[in-house]
Amino acid sequence: MQITTLGIAMWGAIVSTILAVIKVWEFFRDRPNISVEMKFGSIKTDTIGQKFLYTTPTKILPYVALRARNKGRRTVVLTNAGFRLSNQIDLHLIPSEGELPHKLEEGAEHTVLFDFKLLKQGFKDERAERVKFGWFQDGAGHTYKGKLAEVVNKALTE
Repeated sequence: MQITTLGIAMWGAIVSTILAVIKVWEFFRDRPNISVEMKFGSIKTDTIGQKFLYTTPTKILPYVALRARNKGRRTVVLTNAGFRLSNQIDLHLIPSEGELPHKLEEGAEHTVLFDFKLLKQGFKDERAERVKFGWFQDGAGHTYKGKLAEVVNKALTE
């Protein structure tokens, strides 16, 4: 009788441990995973009036494009975007209609544009040495950061 009780207790402990490991793995697998990147951008219009976004990491263009890509499995609602300056001040995007909030599905991406001249003016007004990173924030208050392209920092300090 004791062997059976011990066997059942060990079986329960093993199954419980395996299920706990699976739940922890699911938690980390299913959490939001948003990557943020930025480049210079410009809006081009083709011959039939369609607009598209042109981006480059090396050439100074009229906009700084801040892009969020959902590499996770959960949908995230992006509610805010901006840049963090070296003096810990945030420059927030005042979004155009339809830019934010934005529901970012699994595998999708979303780009918002900052006017480079306004960004540079805010940079100068706050007497910052550099921009530390660009960021998006979701409805739950989580902030997703991305490294700023050095060409953007270089252009801001000129």
